[in-house]
Amino acid sequence: MDFSNAKVVFFDVHETLIHIKLTPPEIFHALCDEVGVDVSLTAIQERYPDPDELERRREAHGNDQDFWENFNASIVADLGLSDPNAALSQFITEGFLRDQWWALYHDAESALQKLKAKG
Repeated sequence: MDFSNAKVVFFDVHETLIHIKLTPPEIFHALCDEVGVDVSLTAIQERYPDPDELERRREAHGNDQDFWENFNASIVADLGLSDPNAALSQFITEGFLRDQWWALYHDAESALQKLKAKG
């Protein structure tokens, strides 16, 4: 196929251009630690579904903010953590969006630069 006349290129960012640096339970743990919530990484890992199950749940619900807030709230509740007004689960949901947890795939930057150079 000849794409030389393409005007627009769309990318799915997650797992196409960027990847997560740590496991989700490690990020969850770091965010809890940041706000002084004492919970072990092992306890979080035990409550996290395996990646395939999490993907099935996400696809069934839709990958939206509501899903992640409910998911994180359920983990917080399963851990027996205090979460008045869902402040902790909201903090965790928003915390996952921070740049510090994500990295470009090694070839993504050069691919984007080549596309930019083509106009």
